[in-house]
Amino acid sequence: MVERMNRTINRYLSKVVSDHQRDWDQFLHLFLLAYRSSVHETTGQTPASIVMGRELRLPCDLKFGCTPGDDVAGEDYVSTLRQRMDDIHERVRSNIQGASDRMKETYDINANDGRYQPGNQLLGRSV
Repeated sequence: MVERMNRTINRYLSKVVSDHQRDWDQFLHLFLLAYRSSVHETTGQTPASIVMGRELRLPCDLKFGCTPGDDVAGEDYVSTLRQRMDDIHERVRSNIQGASDRMKETYDINANDGRYQPGNQLLGRSV
């Protein structure tokens, strides 16, 4: 998973760094903002919504006048946030299970049952 994340970071940063590649650290915060606010294929949710229970407010929301979700104060906020996060986590579990099932089906297409057949070579001898 770490290698996959490093590959993702490298792919994104390679599009914005200078030719001398010494200013990559100046763009890391922008990559992280984009990564945390984008919907991931496996979970079907953004990392921000999974962790915080709400989407991030992005600069484009200010520019284009998108209104954020309804803000609720006090105890209602806590109960609403808890319910929202429970719903999000349940959807994520379901999406991950679906992705896992699809990966297993893809794997099983090319997998064999592992049984030995007459004529198979075992340690240099035929069965």
